[in-house]
Amino acid sequence: MATIGKSIQILYAGRLEHFLANGFEITVVCAPSELDEAIRARGVRLVTFPLTRAITPWTDIGALVQIYRFLRDEKFDLIEVSTPKAALLGSIAAWLSRCGQVVHMLRGLAYEGKTGVLGFTLRAATWVPCRLADITLAVSNSVRDQIIADGLAEPERTRVLGAGTGNGVDLLRFAPEKRAAGSAMREKYHIAPNAVVFGFVGRKTRDKGLEELAKAFKMCMKNFHRRCC
Repeated sequence: MATIGKSIQILYAGRLEHFLANGFEITVVCAPSELDEAIRARGVRLVTFPLTRAITPWTDIGALVQIYRFLRDEKFDLIEVSTPKAALLGSIAAWLSRCGQVVHMLRGLAYEGKTGVLGFTLRAATWVPCRLADITLAVSNSVRDQIIADGLAEPERTRVLGAGTGNGVDLLRFAPEKRAAGSAMREKYHIAPNAVVFGFVGRKTRDKGLEELAKAFKMCMKNFHRRCC
């Protein structure tokens, strides 16, 4: 269960196929989108509910009731909830329906940097799935350490897979022999072969660290400008 279809397609790339190949019957739950048919084409059953990424109380209550009824009727053996809204509503619905073991995949801390009512709300939304799930899988040791330090999760029910991951690494996509593409990109943008390159991957919003990234760029330009040039 994830909030939007894009998360299913990206965060679960290859994973659904792996479980299918090993005998699992998989039902994907997310909000309806233009990706519905693409998700079904991966060989899984898709059921959609009105999940939103924003805080929408009435819509969220309606979705919670629908998901609860669905889980109660289906009686799944294993339920994985992921991404903030789906993790919150999914864990509550699973707890109410008293069915299956619940795994909470914690991919980040939405409450970091937030204060006031919003900060309190997001902390609570993180605390609930951490408490209701049978186990929380954090994507890194730093995320695990932080939620434990903040009192949102119990150490004995929080784990990190390997050195930290949410879905592993595609070894074909990131194979060393493909570094030639990086050389071509440096040549295209006239970047020196020995120059350090900073990259950013994420939505262009403040909570993704764009403010800190801009400060880091300014510091680098101030302290290493001559070397960069």
